[in-house]
Amino acid sequence: MEQLSKREQEILRLVVNEYIQTAEAVGSRTLSKKTGIGLSPATIRNIMRDLEDLGYLRQPHVSAGRVPTERGFRYYVDSIINVRDISPEERQMIERHLKEGKQEIPRLLQEVSKTLSALSHYAGLIMAPKLETIRLKHIDFVKLREDQILVVLISYTGIVQNWLIEDEFSLDNNDLTRMSNYLNAIIEGHTLHEIREDILAQMEEEKARYDEMMKRALALGKAVIESTFDRVVDRDVIIEGKANIFDEPEFEDIEKMKAIFKAFEEKSKLVKLLDKSLTARGVQIYIGSESQLEDFQDLSLITATYTNGSSVLGTLGVLGPTRMNYSKVIPVVDYTAELVSEILRRM
Repeated sequence: MEQLSKREQEILRLVVNEYIQTAEAVGSRTLSKKTGIGLSPATIRNIMRDLEDLGYLRQPHVSAGRVPTERGFRYYVDSIINVRDISPEERQMIERHLKEGKQEIPRLLQEVSKTLSALSHYAGLIMAPKLETIRLKHIDFVKLREDQILVVLISYTGIVQNWLIEDEFSLDNNDLTRMSNYLNAIIEGHTLHEIREDILAQMEEEKARYDEMMKRALALGKAVIESTFDRVVDRDVIIEGKANIFDEPEFEDIEKMKAIFKAFEEKSKLVKLLDKSLTARGVQIYIGSESQLEDFQDLSLITATYTNGSSVLGTLGVLGPTRMNYSKVIPVVDYTAELVSEILRRM
């Protein structure tokens, strides 16, 4: 992007801030009266026209004031915004909600989403950790049909994942109980990545060391692990405060509301959006079309990753209009991610 002059940056900043507050096109006289920047309406109007030519502002209709474009918001976020520190009240609210006895990840995630929504007044959302990053406690097998086995994986923090695999071994429930007991000695306290390496290593060892049942148990364990990595595991995305978005005046259009609600119901779209920031450091901001999701063209997403120390587990964030209050939401998202990571390290 072009490097704007100090005057241009100041006018863009004022237009964005005014538009965030009012959701209405901003005129030169409004800026001249409200800001006290010492420029005449005519001078401000000329600068706004230059910013429009550069693609940072647009005029909704003839004789109206200007509103920021997506490009204008991006320049504002990257080069102009003054992100304030999180307030003591916000910090206390986040800590109070997240630290009060939330010993299981599902409950913690729900509380995170609610807190982000309450503080931002937009939609708070959080993506559950990837299964392969979680330390497991127990595995169970249940024979459902002649050729199908239900696999149930349980983590230390309360996450349960289950799915079906084909029974290639003609096993009965007694066999499955013995196999789960054997595999539980291997998986307890380990991630799927670690378990896969352990099982493969054991299968390569002296085959005579294992009786036939143990060989089949390892083969079944290998099949379970490979099916986990080969399939797309349903990632849960918890969203709170969806209705807050529709309190904003730019979403009064019924068709626009329907499209966004539909996108909320199709969790795969949200997973795709949140996955974009899993490999990034710090707070990430996606404005309008940057999300590459058609239904979210009028929305912005502010995200940060949370970890359990060395491993990134998932993403949390706030979804709101492109006209969202970035300087307020950014520190809230950043601090919440830090606190969730701290809690998970302790857990």
